[in-house]
Amino acid sequence: MSDADERFELGEAAPTREYGVAALAVACVVAAVLATALIPAAASVGLGDAPAESLIPLPAGAENRSGDGAGPPGAGGGGFGALNVGNSTTVGEPVGESGGSPFRSQDTEVHFRVRSQESNYWRTGAYDTYTGSGWSRSRPSDATTPVRGSETRYRVELVQSASAAPTVWRPTGLERAEGVSLTDGGLARADDRLATGASYVGVSRTPPRDPAVLRASGRDYPDEIEDRYTRLPPRTAVSLRPFANNVTGGAENPYEAATRIERWLERNKAYSLNVSRPSGGNVAREFVTEMDAGYCEHFATAMVTMLRSQEIPARYVVGYSPGRQVGANAFQVRAMNAHAWVEVYFADVGWVRFDPTPGAERLRAEQSAYEESGAPGQYAPQEEGSPGETFSPDPTENGTESGAGTVTDSGAPEGPVATPPPSTPVTPGGPVETPESDPNEPTGGYDVSLNRTAAPGATVEVTVEAGAQPVAGATVAFDGEPVGQTGRDGTVTGRVPFVENLTITVSGGTTAGSSVGTSGAVAIDAPEPEPASASGWFADGTAAAVSRTLADDDSRRGPSSASRRQAANDTSRSFDVATNATLSISGDVRTGATVLLTATVDGVAVPNATVTVDGEPVARTDDRGRANVTLPGSPGNVTLRAVREPVVGERTVELAGLTVGTDPLWPLPLAGTAVEVTARLGNESVAGAPVRVGGELVGTTGVDGTLAVTLPFSSSASVAAATSGQTARTTVTNPLVNAAAVGFATVALVALAAFGAVRRSFDPRAVSRRVAVGIRRVARWAVRGFVAVAVAAAARLRATLAHLRRLVAGERSPAELLAALAAWLAGWSGRLRPGASAGGAAGRGGDSIAGRGGDDTDAAHLTIREAWGRFLGHVSVRRPWTKTPGQLADHAVTADGLPAEAVATLRDEFRAVEYGPRSPDESVSAVEGAIGRIESSLDATDATDVDGGDATSGDETGDEGAGGN
Repeated sequence: MSDADERFELGEAAPTREYGVAALAVACVVAAVLATALIPAAASVGLGDAPAESLIPLPAGAENRSGDGAGPPGAGGGGFGALNVGNSTTVGEPVGESGGSPFRSQDTEVHFRVRSQESNYWRTGAYDTYTGSGWSRSRPSDATTPVRGSETRYRVELVQSASAAPTVWRPTGLERAEGVSLTDGGLARADDRLATGASYVGVSRTPPRDPAVLRASGRDYPDEIEDRYTRLPPRTAVSLRPFANNVTGGAENPYEAATRIERWLERNKAYSLNVSRPSGGNVAREFVTEMDAGYCEHFATAMVTMLRSQEIPARYVVGYSPGRQVGANAFQVRAMNAHAWVEVYFADVGWVRFDPTPGAERLRAEQSAYEESGAPGQYAPQEEGSPGETFSPDPTENGTESGAGTVTDSGAPEGPVATPPPSTPVTPGGPVETPESDPNEPTGGYDVSLNRTAAPGATVEVTVEAGAQPVAGATVAFDGEPVGQTGRDGTVTGRVPFVENLTITVSGGTTAGSSVGTSGAVAIDAPEPEPASASGWFADGTAAAVSRTLADDDSRRGPSSASRRQAANDTSRSFDVATNATLSISGDVRTGATVLLTATVDGVAVPNATVTVDGEPVARTDDRGRANVTLPGSPGNVTLRAVREPVVGERTVELAGLTVGTDPLWPLPLAGTAVEVTARLGNESVAGAPVRVGGELVGTTGVDGTLAVTLPFSSSASVAAATSGQTARTTVTNPLVNAAAVGFATVALVALAAFGAVRRSFDPRAVSRRVAVGIRRVARWAVRGFVAVAVAAAARLRATLAHLRRLVAGERSPAELLAALAAWLAGWSGRLRPGASAGGAAGRGGDSIAGRGGDDTDAAHLTIREAWGRFLGHVSVRRPWTKTPGQLADHAVTADGLPAEAVATLRDEFRAVEYGPRSPDESVSAVEGAIGRIESSLDATDATDVDGGDATSGDETGDEGAGGN
């Protein structure tokens, strides 16, 4: 019978069919399906700027999976921040809109846990196309393999579900990664949504981050990289390029340009999570020119677009900062660690991370959020943002008040660059005059200066002036070799030869007129366009160009030219040339490894230099000053040297030796049990090292350099680990002997226990009965104890209340109350003394015997033990438990004068119960008489007390014995 029929049978009214409501529901479903299909298509053809994902909520696991990612941050699958990255993302999204920006969240909820050899940024997505309001991904990211990067291994365990798997850039492989795949673009993506608890092991090779290596990289970018990652919307490029030109003025290479932009952002923009979203539709331009503060999305977007305006490839990256370290090689990464940063492409190096967000301020905000949440422990991480930059939340550890962090060897200007008004940008830096080798006056009349330190192979700009005016048409020669003639601005460029001292000769030339400015400047009388608005941006969308020369040339070019003589004859100046080369090494510095050596002098590559290892020539540097060098296969110190006369560079590195150790989980290594094998190179753990036991491969070490292995059943076990061409061995001795000894000791203890049980007439059939008796006894005493405590507590409470009432009524004084309390405590102390306990036990034993009636099993046993205890109270042995019953009996007769016959009776009966065949079920009346005779032989006072107690005890025992028999 159907439900409807059943209701009809019961007399219930059948439900009315609401056809209109059903039709409306179907229409809603159809509309939702059509909207889901049509809105993304409309967005893809430019009908709207907002991503479709923000308009329609998607169910978990239904995110857009084209390209490298799946779903926008904060959307779908619970919206766990940067664990869910999509093909597009907005910048500066306020909290509360479409789930809010995950990059301004201060939630301390853990997103994933990591075991890693070192602290790292955890990358989940990258974007290549700037839209004005955010970023999108046109196709899978480029994953150019870095040059000789260092390998790092890590294990990630997700605490929240995710569609993107965090990795270190650049991932080269995944292990034990069920449901996670590595895309061609270098992203670890979930094949299907990853559930909570999913884990995987990642292997990555980080690009070189040595500033010397990056500075030596040129602008020879692959066409595909340059075309894709320097692209900007036309209006953005036009508006940012002049401003970025001013910030990067004087930068000699892409690395210096990147550090100048990063430093300018860190020093001129404050970090704040409480900022409004830009309203003009161009986040980058508004943040650079109008906003005073922002957070990571703003800083990263501004740096990427400014770099692209300088034709330097860069991209926008999202993920997580390192998080909080909670143990050795262990990190917890939380929602508040969601972060955005920049990757800059360097020729023949790869994508290198830069973080323009003020690091100390960001960490202090995270620290405050962590402390306010009440989470355990402290939050005080130390992070490495950009190459050569470290920062922590403690401002005393950052080296700068701005919180930008301590930066070493950056090549950026030392002082902060002030934010220039948009209509009158000011060029930071300017030509830098190299100090002369000879402080005396030159041999001629012209002033000659260089824009940088003279280094072999460097292209330098020579400036020739007479007084304060540039000299045009002058012929300039380096060590007698002409390099060209100065232009109207008085400058000419040339390459420094490989010499220790550079002589620059200037001949001829004429002084330029006042209509010519200094190098790179516009003439003073050039017309200046009128600004379109108070913001300083012109009607054609360009920023105000440099419109006038600086008033004080002397302050820009060093010592005053007025202090030098002007002459029409030839001028000769000498400059010291830097010849000490810096050797940078990229890759894993281990025995047998091949590393990349880069030789530079003041950031200039040293080509065609001979490279030696411990005096043996092994390679020559290429035109970028680089050479692949294979390190020796044995540990120890190794000296690397690069020579191209007069340039010499030398560096000593230590190749650590491999060690392997074992730590048994038991006090002794036992065959068949596990030991923990640890492999180390010097002080560093070695991950992924193969481990063999007895010549058989048993596994590889984990992220922390350890592996648990089981010892074989043999007299000794050989344990070996291998890596970097080295093999280390150790021997675990006597695992089988130790196991045999433990087994023998166990058998002996069992045999001894069995022997004792047999001597005591152990009856296996009585086991269950004795267990039951024991349980009943424990339960009985537990109930009695609880009742006694409750009664005593109630009585004590009543007495205390009575005392307090008398105290309030004035019937008792405080002194009397304290005296009563002291008396009560003294009474309890007396009860707990050994003598009192014995007496109490005796009394309780008599009561128990009388109360049990026919329970002969425990009566005889307890009676004999009680009599033996009373007997020991009359023996003058200080530590009776250290003597045997026979020794105690002899002492009682010879030293204490107790009756020999009675003592012998007690001794024999006690032996029979404790060691012999007598069962405690038997009743022994002779024991009562023996203890009575012993106590009767004492002095009259004791005899009277004991006789009284004996009579009672004897009566009770006699009654019980009669009843039992």
